[in-house]
Amino acid sequence: MKKIGSIIALFVALAWFTGCSDEFQEMDTRLIDREITFSFLNPQTGELVSGVMEGAFRPENNLQVQISSDYTIDKVDIVNINTRTVLGNVAVGGNQFSYSTPVAEMGIPFGQAVNIAFHVYFADAGVDGFNHASMRSFTFRVQDDIPSNVHFVRSDGTMLELSTEIINAAQVYDDPVYGIVTSFKGGENSFMIVEDNPLLRFGANRDFTVSWWMKSDHNISDPAVMGTQNWASGANTGWVVAWSRGRLRFVASSREDGVRNQTPYTSEQKFDLRQDNPLWADNEFHHVVLTAVRGEGMYIYINGEEEGFGSMEAVSLDNENQIHINQDGTGNYGGTNPDRKLRAEYAQIRFYDRALTAAEVRELYNE
Repeated sequence: MKKIGSIIALFVALAWFTGCSDEFQEMDTRLIDREITFSFLNPQTGELVSGVMEGAFRPENNLQVQISSDYTIDKVDIVNINTRTVLGNVAVGGNQFSYSTPVAEMGIPFGQAVNIAFHVYFADAGVDGFNHASMRSFTFRVQDDIPSNVHFVRSDGTMLELSTEIINAAQVYDDPVYGIVTSFKGGENSFMIVEDNPLLRFGANRDFTVSWWMKSDHNISDPAVMGTQNWASGANTGWVVAWSRGRLRFVASSREDGVRNQTPYTSEQKFDLRQDNPLWADNEFHHVVLTAVRGEGMYIYINGEEEGFGSMEAVSLDNENQIHINQDGTGNYGGTNPDRKLRAEYAQIRFYDRALTAAEVRELYNE
């Protein structure tokens, strides 16, 4: 009996091993060494991009995808992974698949993303003994591209959107009144860097204006609101807007000899204009406009009304720093001192290549 049992066990083992060998020999190799390429049209550049599986899109864009292969594609199934819905089943019967759909119809939440899967089935059912088609899947991440809230306004009124790099912001949200709002944390480095654009280099002779909506309840120290200057010293070359317990300071400086401020806050080598009234650290939005008429003066407007004027010489304010929002030009004013890290929100930040008049400032406030 023991001998018969051993023989039966041997046959079972051989049968199992043979089955495993057959299964190993039936590994699907139909897609090995095949060239299959996934590409999408970058809506910002208009270029076809391969090898990248995510992109930033706005609601007015279309997602345009192309899949090409040296192996005949039978069909492609498109699935929204987030909502688990089938977006399409497309018969191909060739070596290239193209797909286009409006991003607005994807229901992407503000600032978030959806993942779209493309399941590619090839026309090879029955090949190499397989009764099913081989398949390759691609997952593409469609990211909501939040528009920048920083623009340059040309003399003819046309607006150029300026790209920004956001560092450690509290949040970015879409407000029904003020549009895209960037909210920064207090007590720590939290700021935004504006792209390095020649239009923002105002030199010695270009008049300019900066306008924005802002709110804050920060009521200590003198953190930087925006600018290019190293605010460790107001005599450093550049310009900066500072927050002084609910009032604004507009400081511009050059290391050129003979430059002297003529505002009440007299100091060699800098122009220092300070808002007199009112205090507004009330955490409500206020409209701010700063204008610089080179060789004449600098102005502060709050909510459409002039709140300060000082003289300003025609000297170069350019340095190597990019414009920072909610920080000075170095991005690290105050070091580890939390009092000098401003808690604030900003919207509709605009730079102009001219000095707006008082009437234009009031009109802008009332838009």
